[in-house]
Amino acid sequence: ECLTFFNVSPFVFFSTNKKCSVTRKLQTCLCSESHYDVRRMHKSVWVSTTVWDLSLLSGNTRAKRKLSKYLNGHNSKALKISTQLPLVTQTYVPTDLREVTISYPLPKELWDNPPVPKDPKVVLDVIPETIMYVRPYPGGPQGFTADREANSFFKTLTDHGEPIISEDDYYYIFQYDSNNAKTEGTEIAIFAINTVLDEFYRGMSGYMRHLPLFLRDHELEWSTEGPSINVDLVRQDCGTTFCTDPKCPKYTAKKDAIGVETRTYGDIGRIVFKNAPTCQMERAHHLAQPEVYRALKDNGLTQGGDFSRLSPLGLWVTQKEPHQGGCSRTYASTFMVPLPREAQVPVDMVDSFGNFTAEVMCYGGYGEPADAFAVGRRLSEHVATRQTCRNSMLLMEYNMYSRLFNRHNEVWIMH
Repeated sequence: ECLTFFNVSPFVFFSTNKKCSVTRKLQTCLCSESHYDVRRMHKSVWVSTTVWDLSLLSGNTRAKRKLSKYLNGHNSKALKISTQLPLVTQTYVPTDLREVTISYPLPKELWDNPPVPKDPKVVLDVIPETIMYVRPYPGGPQGFTADREANSFFKTLTDHGEPIISEDDYYYIFQYDSNNAKTEGTEIAIFAINTVLDEFYRGMSGYMRHLPLFLRDHELEWSTEGPSINVDLVRQDCGTTFCTDPKCPKYTAKKDAIGVETRTYGDIGRIVFKNAPTCQMERAHHLAQPEVYRALKDNGLTQGGDFSRLSPLGLWVTQKEPHQGGCSRTYASTFMVPLPREAQVPVDMVDSFGNFTAEVMCYGGYGEPADAFAVGRRLSEHVATRQTCRNSMLLMEYNMYSRLFNRHNEVWIMH
């Protein structure tokens, strides 16, 4: 257990191990257990790119080459940017190919309006304050070794009773020495919770079980101050690998000069949704998703017994009276995976969906209200001359919350 008192603003925590005083850039060690640390990653700005590869090592090499071009001036300001550490590898194997994302932090002086990458596959990310489980990793980005170490770490956390998203999930390799991966400066990390997920669960029954063990006896407060951050999260290219489940809806798309896609979908099928009794977007999924989850659970369509945030999910936003403020909007949360024909769902929670055309703009981050509405306004202005339904939009989120870098969200405006 973590017993020795120390204070790291805005947190007050306990620790038994001097190792918890380890200094890492953009991190604060909160607590040290016998086999791992619990650390807070500070809110920060990164540049990232994702490749798909059979090998973690070759994927890492390909992705680093793309980021090197950005850092060497292949950006909107032709600015050469000094390489910052840690170099972070984010990886997961959802299909036959491995997803490999490589990320570098940007210098703080660039967090307010950083140069935009010219390569559409290279993106800017704003990482919210995040709690991670971390332990030393005496190896480099070799796939089999890293996977074995990650699987062992997932098991350690599960055996210790720590909450994790899944044992089949993203993990992270932090490298603090770019010239030598096999040093004590290499660590492996697994996601615990961040500001966005904490806000989602806060106030729900069972909230405490989503927190790392040592946080359950302490008031969790997140930082409210920090450097000014102003980053354009809109993606120049939506890509095609953001949804890898075989049940993902199929579509055809035409892309315009700034990356907006005109998509045509066929019949998707029946989807489950729930109207949210709130005029605040940030509370809509919080209030409606438990009901959606219960409907899925009653039909044997979820794993596990306790409620967890769903993905992929959508949020229908409808403006009842244009430009009359937040409370004139209605919200409906939906799980964007078609229901089996035999599923029995209350009639007021199910609808047939498909055979439509939508204008789609893609963006990164965690789909927070300010970002979503900013992208929605931008898309609405861009398609103003096209025949669309101007009083509603669909906000799509595809990624598990444990994915930190190069996240994929969308705004849809229907024809």
